[in-house]
Amino acid sequence: MLGALFGGSGSSLGSAYDVGEERSYHVGGAAATELATQHWHLWDATKKSDGSRASIFRLETKGSAAESPKVESATRCFNRSKQLMIPHILKFEAGEANSTSEISVATERVEPLYEWVTKERDPRNLQWGAYCLFKALSSLHRNAKTHGNLTPRSVFVNSAGDWKLWGLELCTHLAPTLNEEADLAFFRAHEHRVDDAYRSPERKKSDWEVLADSKVGASDVWALAKLLDFVWAAPHEGSLPRELAVWTKRMAHDDPKRRPSADQVLRGCPLFRQGFVKELVNLEELSATSMEDQVKFYQTLVDMTKRDLDGVETVGALDEVLWRGACVDKLLPRVVATLEIALGGSVDDKARRETIQSTLPLVVQIVPMLDLTKNNNPDDDFLVDHKKLVAVLEAAMVLKDPSVRFASLAKIASLDPLLSSDFVNRKLFDAALLGFGDENDGHRLQTLMAMLVLVPKLNDKNRNDRLLRVVKRLESDRSPKIRTNVVIFYGKMAPDLTDHLRLKVALPAFLKALDDQNFYVRLAAVRALGACRDYFSAVVAAKGVVPKVAPLLLDPSSAVRDAASPCVDAFLTLARAEAERLTKAEDDAKRKAAEEARIKRSAEIDDAAKAQKSSPGGVVPTTTTTAAAAAGPLPKSQDEEAATAVGNLGSAGDIAAAAGGWASWALNKVVATAKDAVDLERRDAPTNATTSTTAGGTGGTTTPKAAATPTPTAATTAGGTTTSAPPATIPKTAPPAETDGWGDDDGWGGDDLDVDDSSSKASKPSSKPSSKPASKPAAQRSAPPAANDGWGNDGWDDDGLGDDDPKPPSKPTPAPVDPKAAAKAERERKQAERRAAIAAKRQQRMQEQTQTTSDDFFSNFGEKPEAKPTPPKPTPPPAPAPA
Repeated sequence: MLGALFGGSGSSLGSAYDVGEERSYHVGGAAATELATQHWHLWDATKKSDGSRASIFRLETKGSAAESPKVESATRCFNRSKQLMIPHILKFEAGEANSTSEISVATERVEPLYEWVTKERDPRNLQWGAYCLFKALSSLHRNAKTHGNLTPRSVFVNSAGDWKLWGLELCTHLAPTLNEEADLAFFRAHEHRVDDAYRSPERKKSDWEVLADSKVGASDVWALAKLLDFVWAAPHEGSLPRELAVWTKRMAHDDPKRRPSADQVLRGCPLFRQGFVKELVNLEELSATSMEDQVKFYQTLVDMTKRDLDGVETVGALDEVLWRGACVDKLLPRVVATLEIALGGSVDDKARRETIQSTLPLVVQIVPMLDLTKNNNPDDDFLVDHKKLVAVLEAAMVLKDPSVRFASLAKIASLDPLLSSDFVNRKLFDAALLGFGDENDGHRLQTLMAMLVLVPKLNDKNRNDRLLRVVKRLESDRSPKIRTNVVIFYGKMAPDLTDHLRLKVALPAFLKALDDQNFYVRLAAVRALGACRDYFSAVVAAKGVVPKVAPLLLDPSSAVRDAASPCVDAFLTLARAEAERLTKAEDDAKRKAAEEARIKRSAEIDDAAKAQKSSPGGVVPTTTTTAAAAAGPLPKSQDEEAATAVGNLGSAGDIAAAAGGWASWALNKVVATAKDAVDLERRDAPTNATTSTTAGGTGGTTTPKAAATPTPTAATTAGGTTTSAPPATIPKTAPPAETDGWGDDDGWGGDDLDVDDSSSKASKPSSKPSSKPASKPAAQRSAPPAANDGWGNDGWDDDGLGDDDPKPPSKPTPAPVDPKAAAKAERERKQAERRAAIAAKRQQRMQEQTQTTSDDFFSNFGEKPEAKPTPPKPTPPPAPAPA
């Protein structure tokens, strides 16, 4: 039966399922509670017609005889529920009784009282619940019927906080009558199944005559007194209010004749004469009154919720008059019904205007209590379909009556959660724009303030085109209040505008308002600029804002001056930060360019070194040298120049070794120059070209002096030791033609010999290393003899030239000397001495320059190599004896 009525078969009620169009309810997947009374199970359901929530009481009768007490009591409850239409008794909405399968009853959504009282509740809700039970018993007793089963399991609570009486299995006349003898017999047979805590003393004694002779419902009054004690003690072990405790004590008297009736308690208890009880009673009876009475009732509630703080009317406090459940599930449905009648055209304009003006303040206070995201959810108490509320509000907002439309716009901020974007753009925006053309300054201002609420829901065309065009006209409105609020409007709307519109619309409006004659407008403009400073660039701040705001530092109004100072500081800070960023970016660009130049120069040096390694004989190809020279010098720091001078070495140890080899090369260069000068004079057939021989004695090359200058290469000494080549030298030009007879006047200060790379300490290995022993340092040699000894020995022992015999023979007796030859020899000796002296000076000067350069170079790196001993100066040979 339940399956046929509520969707699906009775055996499949344990799971949720879809139902057909002929079904009235959709039953949930699980029972909402345990055994409701003695036999019923309570289920949650949803009504298919309007989506409202409901409850299903279900009893399975399969396997039970139709005459069994369980089936018979359920059938009696089903029948009584359909017959009794009494206030505060759970209303029968639909049901099915089949003794062979199941018995079911559909009602509004409720929950058992014994579960409801365990939650935190408003004390006013308890008072109202007690009133509902007294009212239900009073109506039932007037019909000469006794409930007979009044326990916490037979009372249910709906979402509005109304207590509903059910469990009508034992409801009957206690006085014997011909028509209900069967009901009385059933009552006497099964009343012992009720909990003893709620059975009156006469029922426990089965004194049926006392029950018949006493007042109707005396046993119910006794049970209600015990029920109220349970309800007030359940949440926090509290006690009954004093006003009600006096009456419950009389209600629990052992003598049924001395117990008060339910009507007497309702009339006599002060607890039921409080203001909120009266308002709820009037609200229940409101549907039977006229439109004027309804408007009067709503206006009374509005007046009760008004608050006046220092002469300023504030938002009402409806929750101080009624609790949330009563506002949402009792008052709001009644308000919606009244608005539907007023907007339906059945009343005149005056009545419609009064109705809307009296109900809108109540709706505004109820909307925050709604949870619109959980509509029709079992956990939500909002039973009214909010679509009806939205429909009546939309109709009121677009009425042609200006007073009604402006009254709606005044409450737009509170009603915004109920308004959809589609409705705002299709209907409400067009209707609201009419307010900008109203002659009343208050209406124009009200429309402008309402637009602030609607802006987030407007589409791009309405927001960035139509709205801004209308507001642009208000910048020059005659009312200073409107001009002030236009500036505030732009300031609050700035986050939703694009950068283009901020510069095109908002910024000019702010700057224009700075020159307004009314100081409120200037103050609003300064504050709006300060609030929107993050939306403007530094260029706008420096060129547009600061020059306009700075004069307001001397404004006649102190409020404007006080606001202008931090505003100017904020925009100057923005400009300074941008200036610092530009400076930093410029420095970074310069640093990056210098770094790229350094990397490029280092790459060229590395390429030249690789080409030097790969070329035969350690000579750099001409093309590589020419390309490096064509690249031109690049700006470098002292550190970079020093690193390049020593071959772009990385560590301090490598730099020190290179510097030592450089100094040794310079010293050997000087000594070799002096030696070659003496040899040239002693030879009988001097040549015009100077020969430069490598230290190994093999693979030497002869190069004319004027043809080319030596290129820094890597050379290997006779012992295979690698020495460092000197840095590249600048190509020399041809020496002057005039000479002084000393053979060194070539324009280069005598230092015209080729570099002997064999004496360098840090050169790179040669492609053909020599097997001969390394030569001794040139600085350790003694001065050469004055003349040749005739054995082919040049007087330089162990000089690596291969002409030194280990044991030279004894010298022969010199031949007689010719006077001319002696004179010539004397001249040659003097010339040799002079050249030797010049060479020594050059050696000393060269050593000093080398030491100074090394000291300066290592001072840049914070290191300095150990000082090396200065080699002894070469001693000139003794003069030959005169002939």
